[in-house]
Amino acid sequence: MPGYDTHYLFGIKAYKKLPDSKIKEAIKKRKNAYILGVLGPDIFFYYATEVVAVRKNIGSVMHTQKTDTFLKNMADGVYLKELDVTTKPCSISRINNYTFRIILMQGLNRQIRRMCQESGYKVESLTRVRIMNIELGGLKIGEYRIIEGKEKTMLYESL
Repeated sequence: MPGYDTHYLFGIKAYKKLPDSKIKEAIKKRKNAYILGVLGPDIFFYYATEVVAVRKNIGSVMHTQKTDTFLKNMADGVYLKELDVTTKPCSISRINNYTFRIILMQGLNRQIRRMCQESGYKVESLTRVRIMNIELGGLKIGEYRIIEGKEKTMLYESL
């Protein structure tokens, strides 16, 4: 997967090759949005660092009752044999006997499911409620919304 620099350089090169047009004018007015776009989904999924993919908020429902020990172990970080890595500490809180909210500081593939599996639990469903500072609300699969105002400013400042 190409890195940030490759995506950025490609985006700049593509912009320079565009003929003078309304599209080029729109990009010029919204350069930050254009740069964010050329980075693709990588900033949210592949390069999950504490600065970029911070705070994936996910409510997780499990098939069996949790214990405070389980929640503490999850919060401290879990060794994932399959990936030979220990997850970074995260913030976790109980919602009820079968549901918890977790804020991850990294974004490993299937991280929550793997963390729960290592602790002997099976995740029944996951609901992503936020990415970085962007609340997803009731968005359905395939839906999107325009990021504006304070959310947009905070997103650009964190990149």
